[in-house]
Amino acid sequence: MPDLKLIEAFVFAMRYGSLSAAEAQSGVPKATLSRLIARLEESLGAELLLRSARGTVPTEAGQQFYVRAQRMLDAVSAEYEAAAAAVQNLSSDISGELCIATPSYLSSSFVTYVVSRYMQLHPNIVCRLTLVSDPVTDISRDIDCYVTSRPPLGPHLASRQLGTLRLRLFASAGYLARYGAPAAPADLARHKALILRRHAPTIALQLSRDGVTESCLVPVASSTNDYWILKSMAIDGYGIAVLPDFFAQPEVDGGMLQVVLPEWEAPALPVHCTYHAQRQIGRKLGALLDLMADAFTRIHALHVYIAGGAATSRTG
Repeated sequence: MPDLKLIEAFVFAMRYGSLSAAEAQSGVPKATLSRLIARLEESLGAELLLRSARGTVPTEAGQQFYVRAQRMLDAVSAEYEAAAAAVQNLSSDISGELCIATPSYLSSSFVTYVVSRYMQLHPNIVCRLTLVSDPVTDISRDIDCYVTSRPPLGPHLASRQLGTLRLRLFASAGYLARYGAPAAPADLARHKALILRRHAPTIALQLSRDGVTESCLVPVASSTNDYWILKSMAIDGYGIAVLPDFFAQPEVDGGMLQVVLPEWEAPALPVHCTYHAQRQIGRKLGALLDLMADAFTRIHALHVYIAGGAATSRTG
């Protein structure tokens, strides 16, 4: 029976490039990692790593063993998850720890409500919510699910689409008083756009109404990777922002933003919940997915935070 601690120590060293980096990421002392790897090499009768002051370099044997070692640990982890799910399904109560990752705009206006409701229904659950950039390329092993508009792709991942978000244009009353309210998409050419994740002097906005789509080139005033910052810049009068309708509605209700070209919409934004495909979905994660799907149908009526920081709720 192989000692998984030895294999895990070797995988840490390979994954992070050096024993020092592996120590920082795993919390296992460098001396302990080195000793475990040496025991693994002794048991295999082959040198896996060449050690130097600059770090560790895998031998040919080390490279080949690493591929199989990763598969072995993934298989063990998957079997453990399946066993844990089976045990949970036998229990009358949902308990344990649930780790969720999401970008900030979905956390404050959607996921926090779901987590709060989930903990009310299942008081023995400890939920951990982590804010991450959107998009990400992968999900770490300690994350149970990632709620995002752009799901990471990979053969080891599975996604469930919760729904789509309507996107529209928003600006402050002060900005519209200075520059005038556009009456048609073509009028946006003389305005300033606040956009997400794009480094370019202009952007071609696509807007649709009653099955008709128009594209208009708009100068970019500023860009960011966070919808909260984008909304704040729009409130401060720096331009017209493309925002999820539900996310901007509290500020519209509060008079801080106005809908621009209200009959026109930008392409809808899908929202997915992504999780590890090799993990069996137990009652713990399954209950969360069902709760999220149900809450998404009422996303406009959930408790939300407006830009001033006050909590509010809507019932319509």
